[in-house]
Amino acid sequence: MTHPAYPISNSIMSNIDRLRSESSTFLHYTSLEAFYNIMDTGRLRFTSAKSTNDPSEFLFGKEIVDRALEEIIPELNARDQQVVSECKTDLPNRDFRAFVFCMSEALENEEAVGELSQWRLYGGDGRGIALVFDVSDSIRRSLMETQGSIPRKVIYGEEEGLALVKDEIKAYFAGIGQLPKSELDQLYRENMTNAGYLGNRLFWLPSVIKHKAYSHEREVRLIRGDIGERAGNPLIFTERGSIRRPAIELPMCLAYNQPPHDFNYSTICKIIIGPSGDQSAIEDSIKFYLEARNYRIPVLKSNIPYRAI
Repeated sequence: MTHPAYPISNSIMSNIDRLRSESSTFLHYTSLEAFYNIMDTGRLRFTSAKSTNDPSEFLFGKEIVDRALEEIIPELNARDQQVVSECKTDLPNRDFRAFVFCMSEALENEEAVGELSQWRLYGGDGRGIALVFDVSDSIRRSLMETQGSIPRKVIYGEEEGLALVKDEIKAYFAGIGQLPKSELDQLYRENMTNAGYLGNRLFWLPSVIKHKAYSHEREVRLIRGDIGERAGNPLIFTERGSIRRPAIELPMCLAYNQPPHDFNYSTICKIIIGPSGDQSAIEDSIKFYLEARNYRIPVLKSNIPYRAI
């Protein structure tokens, strides 16, 4: 079966209530090298969902989607059972190309100091930084959604993941059942089957389902799939472990490609320096670095009592 181009974007992904974050503050932990690159380019890097720090997470999410498709069949009528069966057969043939930018929901006081396990895992073992994103007002939230995507929470664990996928399948059939016959006929004339459209609704879900062991991360993701020169998001490659991993970069500010003093309006509201022994030297570097580029972003130092070995 062939599929028309169907990029992952705000327009194709349903606004699943349980994936809507109630938080308005998110933290992105990263290395100093990555931080300097962000400030130099004014762009955030979205990495392939198959190239994240946990190489098994996409496989876990995919297994959950497959199980949900299998388990829901007895709950459906004969027509919908056939659609699900076709979708289950077809999904492995799809070329899954989601790119994600990962953040964490900030708990009380974390927007000033960060969280220790996150510093250890993603923030250079305390020697990196955390970008603090603020989407508390409508302008900044709109900026994040149009420049990146809608922030979506990651779902943790088998039960929650299965419930998410099954709810989406049921919602799909409820929606398609309300379409007039003329619209359904048009869909089929476009060489897309009912099962294909169900697949469009499901194939990105593995990128927001993780094992419950990671629930402490309270992860929120921006997800994009519109890649390539025609989409304006050409692929770049970063090498890690001798593997050149694909990524795309998207602007973090409204005035990208303008003089530095013009691209200060961003969803980044502050920068936290990790709790390493080099904290003072890093603070000195970052403050001068931002000043030289006319960024006006507050810089804080995490006061978590931790010193990496």
